[in-house]
Amino acid sequence: MLILLAALSTGAPVLAEKVIQGPAIFEGKTEGSGVYIDDLLKQLKSKPASGAPRQVAQVWAAIKKKRFQEVLQITQALSQSPTYNDYGRWFEAEARVGLALKVPPRQRAEGLRKALRSLGEIETIRPDSPLSKKVPEQMAQIEFLIGDAAFQSKRYAECQQAVESALTRLMQS
Repeated sequence: MLILLAALSTGAPVLAEKVIQGPAIFEGKTEGSGVYIDDLLKQLKSKPASGAPRQVAQVWAAIKKKRFQEVLQITQALSQSPTYNDYGRWFEAEARVGLALKVPPRQRAEGLRKALRSLGEIETIRPDSPLSKKVPEQMAQIEFLIGDAAFQSKRYAECQQAVESALTRLMQS
């Protein structure tokens, strides 16, 4: 287990960058129902949109530019939309991970836990969401980041718990 924790600590920047980039669902179509980012961006180019589709496009652009405070502001309204609330929660989680990685490891865990809560809400608010397939994997990655922050802060029991939880989640998915 200690070797895994040491490897986790050295690989955190790469894992963190993967978590922030998000799943492949935003770059192309996958199985399931829902609205995809590429479709929304094509619609916005052909005709101006208002409301939630425009907010999704704005949030996606802000995530690519790593402007996470702006993402959190937009996702508050997006999370209330009946059609796009799953995307709002996903984007909120992405922004919280990005913000958490900007602070020292001791203060990182709370922001990462908020990201976990946002992702966990996706399955309850829209069980048919295409994002539901990627939620367990993404949550495991965030739990690995929590474990890394605990390891760097020399809180080994918390680190072990987070890593075990992440591994369990990955095995179940």
